Amino acid sequence: MARRYRQGGMKALRDRGGRPQTEVSPSATEERSAVSVSLEQAFRETALEEMARAQRRIAELERKIGQQQVELDFFQQALRQVREERLRSGATGGVRSTPSSKQSWHPRRKARLGSSVCAGSPV
Repeated sequence: MARRYRQGGMKALRDRGGRPQTEVSPSATEERSAVSVSLEQAFRETALEEMARAQRRIAELERKIGQQQVELDFFQQALRQVREERLRSGATGGVRSTPSSKQSWHPRRKARLGSSVCAGSPV
């Protein structure tokens, strides 16, 4: 390969497909480098935009965490005050709104309910 290059330059060389390689003109090299520079610049601008977007999102999330912490502190303080008030008043809790399930269960009642339901009838 080196011998061919010495004898005929780039025109004597062939690419992997067996086609002769063409010499690259200086203007084509300049065009490629100009395109390369513009692509690098576009990449940098895109990267900077993405970085700015990520920083804005981080700031937004940090604000949200701060708001949630304020709310959490408020509710913890309110719960402490309710507990202290209960201890001072001696109250054990509110009146039950429904009877305990232990009080309403009775084996005979359960047996009567089960016997009145037919196997084929809808409930």
